[in-house]
Amino acid sequence: MDPDRPVSVLESDILILDLHSNKFQGKNLILGSSVHALDYSYNNFTSITQNISSYLLAGGATFLSFSNNQIKGEIPAYICELADLESLDLSHNNFSGPIPQCLGSIRNLAVLNLRGNNLEGVIPDNFRENSTLEKLDLNGNNQLTGTFPSRLGGMPQLRVLILRSNRLHGPWGNNASECNFPMLQIIDVSFNNFSGIISKECFSSWNGMMVAEKYPDFFDGVLGFGFEFTDVNYQETLTITIKGVEMEVVKIIDSFTTIDFSNNRFEGGIPESIGSLTLLRTLNFSRNALTGPIPSIIGNLSNLDQIRTFPSSAFEGNDGLCGFPLAKNCSSIIDSQPPNVLGSDQDGFDWILFTVTFFGFVVGASMVIGPQYFWKKGREWANERINRILCIS
Repeated sequence: MDPDRPVSVLESDILILDLHSNKFQGKNLILGSSVHALDYSYNNFTSITQNISSYLLAGGATFLSFSNNQIKGEIPAYICELADLESLDLSHNNFSGPIPQCLGSIRNLAVLNLRGNNLEGVIPDNFRENSTLEKLDLNGNNQLTGTFPSRLGGMPQLRVLILRSNRLHGPWGNNASECNFPMLQIIDVSFNNFSGIISKECFSSWNGMMVAEKYPDFFDGVLGFGFEFTDVNYQETLTITIKGVEMEVVKIIDSFTTIDFSNNRFEGGIPESIGSLTLLRTLNFSRNALTGPIPSIIGNLSNLDQIRTFPSSAFEGNDGLCGFPLAKNCSSIIDSQPPNVLGSDQDGFDWILFTVTFFGFVVGASMVIGPQYFWKKGREWANERINRILCIS
């Protein structure tokens, strides 16, 4: 495609324009005034033409994908003018700058995929009340900052929430209002700086990970992400870590459920309410500051990878955890902590250990330095060996 060629506007009644996996390049696009779904993924486009919204408004475009191109600069705010958009995929490009706040106000938006870019700033916190958003993927941007957007909590339709590998921080999950996701199936907030205690009410509200028999009416139509773009080559992808191995799932199984809170600063115990998530497939809490016993009820999660097969690395970074399947027994930890004894003060400083160590140092130093001080030939021999070592190095 000639990058200097004017935009080609198709005046026919084409509803789906699928140009993915070609070698189109430049700044101009082939557009259609009646198109509902446009797929420009896996090409070499470098920008999004400014008049795209004016050509697509009449057709009421609902699907737009520019994933896996080479588009640079900020995400253009004029995309928000496509008020009928249900799915917007700008993943795996070179977008930089902030996420446009207006994206949160698109009334029918169900999928927002911005993973694999170089975005910065904060996540928009102006998502509409009773938002239709089902999937939010911001994985791999590495520069998004700020705290957890309060508007995300309580989204009735949210099923996939991926905030992996950013710089988000602050308490999250301390109360139910921050994590009330009744349809949630996949959540990944790993590799951030979230902190605080995970509220037991969080897991209690995640009905999308509970057994269907418990909520028969609720589960009608829930376990199938429901995106009706069957004639467009659109694939769901997800990066997960299983038993210490990171992998990308290209096609998400309808009933796939996962929780990844790893590599943060969460503290406190693991709530026993996690035992109600009977559809849970994978669970990762490694590299936090969790303490206390591992709830035995986790053993009843039949869909979860059998916890006894996990390596010790799956629990590392949580030195305060104890109980099966760890070798550290919870009762032995309490019993093994002796009261203050003679030689130890209230701050835990062990004077006996200090005295023994210091005495050992003095004796050892005397055996090495003493002969050199009183024995001239010995001193000369030692100096010669040191000089040889310095010359060699």
